Amino acid sequence: MKLFQVLLFNLNSRRCESEDKTASQVYVEELSNLCNTTGISLKEGANNENFKTFDSVKSTLQRRKSKLRPKLPNSLKDTKIEGDYLKTNEGKKFLILNRKNKILVFASSDGLECLSKCEFWAGDGTFHVAAKYFYQLYIIHGYYESNDSMCFCTNA
Repeated sequence: MKLFQVLLFNLNSRRCESEDKTASQVYVEELSNLCNTTGISLKEGANNENFKTFDSVKSTLQRRKSKLRPKLPNSLKDTKIEGDYLKTNEGKKFLILNRKNKILVFASSDGLECLSKCEFWAGDGTFHVAAKYFYQLYIIHGYYESNDSMCFCTNA
């Protein structure tokens, strides 16, 4: 069964370097594939002592995942928003405001249209998840036709 440890770890590592999924998503998918191949249930695979647990490989997979991301800046002044962070998955504009003092506003045109039709908005400011050098992440939620629509704002 040690072969399965190596196989699962290698697949996870390779996929973490090349796919835009979380390390835990990749791990679960690969464990599921491996269980299907070997004919055991996912529950048995997750509890099998011969398979590495997610917790045992988490830091390595996340380190591999970080290879996809740009290097962190050394200061707020060095912060650059480029590439995939400027557009939605459909290629539409996503960064709609980028002030010199690094007040950033991210929203899709569809999300803004949805927010404009909402009768009620709710603001949610949080500090502990803001990226390094940023003071706060502020999210505006709107409830529209049973859906939650959001606009992300960050400020330094």
